[in-house]
Amino acid sequence: WIGIFSFIVVSQCYEYFTAWGYLGVCGGLALPLILQPILYPRASAPSVNGKVIVNPDIQRPFHQRYSTKATLYLITYSFIGNYWYTHYFYSVLNAKYSMP
Repeated sequence: WIGIFSFIVVSQCYEYFTAWGYLGVCGGLALPLILQPILYPRASAPSVNGKVIVNPDIQRPFHQRYSTKATLYLITYSFIGNYWYTHYFYSVLNAKYSMP
């Protein structure tokens, strides 16, 4: 993601982005993390130092997997942080932000 945003900044593509463009870039970067519990529930290597490790997430239903719970936690925490704390930053602290 750092490389993609570096390219966007260096090439100044951001000047032509709309809200849908930003959603496409950020959503595209977040999509593998959201789909990981569905497509690849095994979060670790099957063997470490020659010992076979059985990952319990493979055998659990989708809603009980640790990767699903972690993804939902991050989505919830991100929404609260972006919605509530942005309002707090601008309204309560009376901050101002502008781009040239």
